[in-house]
Amino acid sequence: MSRNIRELILNLILGIMRKKARVVISVLLKLITTEPEYPSDYGRLEVEVDLFLEAHLGRLLKELNLRRIMNNIMNIPAQYQLPVPPNLLLLIKI
Repeated sequence: MSRNIRELILNLILGIMRKKARVVISVLLKLITTEPEYPSDYGRLEVEVDLFLEAHLGRLLKELNLRRIMNNIMNIPAQYQLPVPPNLLLLIKI
């Protein structure tokens, strides 16, 4: 795994833990494409990520399942016709 990918995954986790939807979206787009382009329905995507973060992170730290959160967050781009590379999906599932 390249240093760039490690840094992006770390930034994704930090964005998730800090409940920063825009950071999460920005990092996701950088992870899945070489030239990040915001989807036309970005506002809806931002609302969906915000709701996701609120639903999954309103718990005690010991109750959080980071693997499940990461798996679920990686499913969101597909809903916007943004394919996630298979190698990235495998990496997240480990």
